[in-house]
Amino acid sequence: MEGPQVSPCAVPTAIGGWPSRLTGRTMVRHHDQCATAVVPWTPQRGTGTNASMKHSGLLTVNCLVKEKPSRTRHSPMTMKNRIHEACIPHDMTRRGMLRAAVWGAVALGTWGTRVRAEEAPQGTLSTDITGDETLANALRPHLARSRRVAVALIEPGQPPRFAGFGADENTEFEIGSVTKPLTGALLTDAVNNGVLTLDTTVQDILGGRAAGSAIADVRMVELATHTCGLPNFPEEMAARMATVANPLGPYSPGDVVRTALQSPVTGRGKISYCSLGVALMGHLVAFVQGRSWRDLLAERVLGPLGLHHTWSPGTERELYARTGGHPSTGTNANGNPVPPWACTGYAPAGMLRSNAADLACYLEHLIGAPNPAAAGLEPLVRDASGQTGYAVNWQMDFRDFADDPVYSHGGATAGFSAICAFQRKSRRGVVVLDATAGKRDELQGIVKLVMGGGIAG
Repeated sequence: MEGPQVSPCAVPTAIGGWPSRLTGRTMVRHHDQCATAVVPWTPQRGTGTNASMKHSGLLTVNCLVKEKPSRTRHSPMTMKNRIHEACIPHDMTRRGMLRAAVWGAVALGTWGTRVRAEEAPQGTLSTDITGDETLANALRPHLARSRRVAVALIEPGQPPRFAGFGADENTEFEIGSVTKPLTGALLTDAVNNGVLTLDTTVQDILGGRAAGSAIADVRMVELATHTCGLPNFPEEMAARMATVANPLGPYSPGDVVRTALQSPVTGRGKISYCSLGVALMGHLVAFVQGRSWRDLLAERVLGPLGLHHTWSPGTERELYARTGGHPSTGTNANGNPVPPWACTGYAPAGMLRSNAADLACYLEHLIGAPNPAAAGLEPLVRDASGQTGYAVNWQMDFRDFADDPVYSHGGATAGFSAICAFQRKSRRGVVVLDATAGKRDELQGIVKLVMGGGIAG
């Protein structure tokens, strides 16, 4: 459920910051309702659920997070220094980043000694059951090709139920493109606070840098709903992914911007899954606020919502340091263990690591109404059939649940599969995190069972 035309896509490791040609920008130009952002920037405070901004009559965006105590105003600095400070982690090196692993369609080989030997081979579901045994037994028939799995089930009026096989609700997984809805939450928050609007264009943010580009007039709402017309990834990446172990490793946030500006646009206005567009959107939303995507996400979304174990490793060194030298790893579609990944460039499209407890907490915030965390869930676009649509980075399925559409997003990395889904009226939700790649169909099947009330217990 990564999108209407989804296949697993690669997310690179990356280094560096924005290209030097972006320096010197001190103001975001007006476009329709676009607010001007002047450096040094001090974020505008929302006013709880009373703060709103409308887009074309389709979406009322409420404050995503509660007000936080005011923080120190940025000291004056040049835009060049601000971009460098916002986008380049201090421990980031190109040499280190080239060791991180790509995720996506490429089946990677065995990965040396860092893969933990006690992990069962693909297709052998762990017998170490954790949490709710009744839920685990109901799920077991649907996990025949899995090894380690953690599941959270949300039902109305009850605390989340957790079950796991060789994992529990606190086990860390790569969540791949499930990152995208959280990046969408950053956009919603920025709109609410007057930093930009859903109609803000790429050129409004990048100015002359975007002049003449096919995406100059592409709006944030198009990036958030996969209707921008950009390719999922650049054409040359298909060959690289077939021949290079880490084909997207060198990509920085600036490289993502440059790639998007130089890419062709086809089928604009139609839903076509686009990781490049979401990565661009995440960096642009952060750029206008003088921050990196990772830091802004932690400050405006993850922290306020209590998602304290959801994070984005920028480098391999950071990943191993934070996990005590043993990051959770998975297997690819061939059953071979693969390394974890760390990146910055395409991070907003699929970089986060999380666990079932954090993601269940996130879904509870979204399901709760009225709740400022639920902003951005109104449908913005639908496909020609009217059966599938998008809110802000959430796919909506009206086909089987016309009166209570299923919001969902899937994720796929080289060694992991993930899905989050929920319904607002029934107040049901499910999180499935699997340490095996290529499990999209099985995970979607579990979502249908949950939303149809078919999970026993």
